[in-house]
Amino acid sequence: MDLDQCSLRISTEKTPVDVPLVIGPISITNAALHHNASIFLTAAKIAEHFQLPYVHTLKSPVSMEELDGSIFKPTTVRWLEVFPFVDECMLRSLVRQAEHCGFSAFVLSFLGPSNHVMSIFNEQPHVRFSDLHRTQGEAIYRSKYMLPPAREAKPVTWFIDQFRCCTEAPVIACVSTTQQDLIFQALYAGVDIICVVIDEYTPFPIFVKLIQMIKQSIFINTPIYAGGSSFTETEVAELIALGVVRIMIDQPIVWGYMIDGFDGICNVVNIYKNRIRNKR
Repeated sequence: MDLDQCSLRISTEKTPVDVPLVIGPISITNAALHHNASIFLTAAKIAEHFQLPYVHTLKSPVSMEELDGSIFKPTTVRWLEVFPFVDECMLRSLVRQAEHCGFSAFVLSFLGPSNHVMSIFNEQPHVRFSDLHRTQGEAIYRSKYMLPPAREAKPVTWFIDQFRCCTEAPVIACVSTTQQDLIFQALYAGVDIICVVIDEYTPFPIFVKLIQMIKQSIFINTPIYAGGSSFTETEVAELIALGVVRIMIDQPIVWGYMIDGFDGICNVVNIYKNRIRNKR
């Protein structure tokens, strides 16, 4: 699965890429914007324009079907952000649907509370998978669908193993800097890529030290991505110089969209591109 053929082969991700960015997954805290499908579709179009991977999230009001090959070029690389599910049937159905819609990798997010894993069928057996794409955000995030805190949480390795049983597509584990133990659990589980996500309270120099620690560990051959709400162009260039393969761009995409729509996001991506090229 080569990047130019609308997919991802991990071996190619160990070498520098021209524009080492990923668009998304977009996280929006503003309720009005969160239900605005246009921002997600525009971000996907930007990824297509710059030939960058686009990470779609189940929190979006845009369904997976709306991002299929009839709207976007077949070469557009689309990955899907998913969350730890307990229900194996649900997971298999979700993976099958995503692959049918052309998603070529899965971004498994462990950014939520580790003792709350999700299964929307536990309390609502009448919910059908066909309903999922119509109410993705609501169905997944309503607390009544979450397992009670008293139930023992599944380990990270369990969820990764479940994905391995469902798909041969690459699995990218996203873990916060506040959960370093989970980062190394995911690495031990053999994820294809680890994405280390900086939280709002972690100073950038501390984040850099964590990246260096991973690079110096036995997992030196596992490609590293970096995620976070608002890396500056200077920080992005520094991370690339450290050996980070790609940076997931989130909040700056939202800011660019709010300023000038499609052109605003293009300007954001070009700022990053120019800084990275000048640094090289």
